[in-house]
Amino acid sequence: MKRFKVPVIDSFGEQAILIRWEVGIQTEFLYELLRIKAFLTRSFQETEVLNTYDALLLKYASPIQDFKEEKGRILQRLREVPEEPIHQVTCHTLPVCYHPSMGWDLEEVSRRKAMHTQELIQKHTAPLYTVYFQGFLPGFLYLGGLDPALTVARKGKPRLKVDKGAVGLAEHQTGIYPQHSAGGWQIIGNCPVPLFSVDQNPPSAFSAGDKLKFTAVSLSEYQALKAAVRTGSFTWKSEPYFI
Repeated sequence: MKRFKVPVIDSFGEQAILIRWEVGIQTEFLYELLRIKAFLTRSFQETEVLNTYDALLLKYASPIQDFKEEKGRILQRLREVPEEPIHQVTCHTLPVCYHPSMGWDLEEVSRRKAMHTQELIQKHTAPLYTVYFQGFLPGFLYLGGLDPALTVARKGKPRLKVDKGAVGLAEHQTGIYPQHSAGGWQIIGNCPVPLFSVDQNPPSAFSAGDKLKFTAVSLSEYQALKAAVRTGSFTWKSEPYFI
């Protein structure tokens, strides 16, 4: 933590406190943040601790009586965070079909970026992405690591319905819609793998800090994978990743 600036600590309603480092999207800082998150979770046992790219939100079970006193307690805990670096996470490999029937905006984005669709697909599948956190929708993964060449603005008019599994681009991010939803991301493909289910424990197999790799599949391969998912015979590749 000493390598990064002192955070800003603000009240966030009657039962929450926001701790912000304001360093943006940095993989190195994410693992520092997760280390701090784990320590604060142990220290504030009746408090839920959530993370974003560069901030932590502490959600209390009851209203905070004295913010100044609680802020002082948090600052003291931050000074006590032990050196327990994260050495291992999970790397997931997910299939994506970039066929035009699913990549609704693929050709338009390719045209705007002045590249062939195959080049766009190659640039999208090349990186090893980092899972920063989940939000927007249950199971929606906020990923870091998108090739800057694929940075593209959101759609001017959001769609009222985006398919479950849709893979999209928006600004400097890429993501997968875990369920049908309205949305304004540029859709370039679809992933047949369900990312979130209330029938599973835990509902999502992904954790902040995990790595993710996309691999392109053909339309016929996609259809076969969808069938395997329906019968419960498909499991995507997940393996240890050492940091």
